[in-house]
Amino acid sequence: MTGERQAGERHDPGTDGATTAAAWVGRSVRRAGDAAILRGEGHYVADAIAEQNCLHAVFVRSPVAAGVLRAVDVAAGVWALTAADLAGVAGICPTMDRPDYVPVTMPVLAGDAVRFVGEPVAMVLAASPAAALDAAEQVRLDIDRGQPVLSVADAIRAGASQVHDVAFPGDVNTVVDGKLTTPGFAEVFESAPATVTVSCRCARQSALPIETRGSLAVYERATGRVTLTTSTQVPHVTRTGICAALGIPADLLRVVAPDVGGAFGQKMCLAREDIALVYAARLLRRAVAWVETREENLKASWHSREQQYTLTGAFDPDGRLLALRADIGTAHPEVREAVQLPELQAELARWQRDFRPTVEVTGWGDAAAARRLILDCQAAWVAGRGTTGGRGDSC
Repeated sequence: MTGERQAGERHDPGTDGATTAAAWVGRSVRRAGDAAILRGEGHYVADAIAEQNCLHAVFVRSPVAAGVLRAVDVAAGVWALTAADLAGVAGICPTMDRPDYVPVTMPVLAGDAVRFVGEPVAMVLAASPAAALDAAEQVRLDIDRGQPVLSVADAIRAGASQVHDVAFPGDVNTVVDGKLTTPGFAEVFESAPATVTVSCRCARQSALPIETRGSLAVYERATGRVTLTTSTQVPHVTRTGICAALGIPADLLRVVAPDVGGAFGQKMCLAREDIALVYAARLLRRAVAWVETREENLKASWHSREQQYTLTGAFDPDGRLLALRADIGTAHPEVREAVQLPELQAELARWQRDFRPTVEVTGWGDAAAARRLILDCQAAWVAGRGTTGGRGDSC
């Protein structure tokens, strides 16, 4: 029958005149790249590196969480880049459209101080990965160990050490402290017959992709252009950020994201290592490659979560949520789901400590988990299976 197809029948939108976006709705679209990957014919960063005659990079990283970097001692015959060599390269400074946000610039290579275990301090180059590893062992870091800020309590206590040398208008080490209260919150919250408080904490996590991070920067002598093949989820962000850091026009950098062997959000940020690779490729007019080890991925790549929530819900006798008070502290704020609330009071603070920076990673463990827990507690009370439900009860 015209215009009708049996279940499972293949349809190519556009072949029968259906060229609008609606033609794709509800239809199964075959993934284009799966066949090659299933046959073992995928093309990853390591494959691109194998096809190039390139130098190989290894990053010398801080072994301590906090300290003053006094010197980087590079043995004779070892070729290495340090922060002093990258003096004209801008650091990475994230932005947020909030008046209370405190921007913190992260240097490409640590210069005067180190702030977490695994922070890159020097980049060593050699003809092979093994030679680069051997050469990296001949780089000595002179670091005066400091007292790291490891817990939230340490980060915001009076007289706490500042992780970064920036001016904090509010609590020390607090880069954002957002507050929101809807107009009718106080009246609804105070008059509610039942309140339940839930406190929970989500630990720091690592995405652990099968393929670690890796990049290949290839310099084209004829044009001065660099092609960066990198295992990333954000090639456009990567190109924009590197061009801004190096002060070069966008047409001098091409970023290619080949097949990626897992990411889960860990590869959604501009990497300091990629800036260093492109800088080295332009400086030496050669191809430069780097593949992260598993140990590096665990301690130096972006982590996630590390959040603590205290939620207090106000309910009517039937268990309907009337208002929610949320006090959220986090190393990285994540909001994955929305909920309709008549009234809301929320405070979210993000703190700086001597740990690897964080990024949003796919998976369980965010505000939704805490919210569902408080609703489960109240549901148990309504069903007569629990003891919560009075004013000021905890779950």
